[in-house]
Amino acid sequence: SLVWFAPDTPKTSVYVPLDHRAASGVSWTFSKGNHQEFDRTAAWWAFGFVNNWMQLNYEGMSEQDVYPMMKEWQDNIDAEWGEARQLDPKLIKDWQMHLQEQLAASWWRLADR
Repeated sequence: SLVWFAPDTPKTSVYVPLDHRAASGVSWTFSKGNHQEFDRTAAWWAFGFVNNWMQLNYEGMSEQDVYPMMKEWQDNIDAEWGEARQLDPKLIKDWQMHLQEQLAASWWRLADR
């Protein structure tokens, strides 16, 4: 089975696949996050931070920054998943974890603009 997971608010997050065959295929950045303590190593905080920042100028930031970046990431993930799901479970795990780490880093770069 497969779960599509978004680290924060669905409207401003990118969904990543979590395949059951890659049992421990969750990177450290996607496995942590506590709403009581800000943590720049947690994907949850990256997406939550951007979502909170958007509230200052939702229309401008969503249309110019967040939605285009979401679309690019989601399109790439969907295309890559079409091939990755055929891989050996170990390779799926590696792909998932690399994807999660790259996505979180990308969202922090967006937050820091």
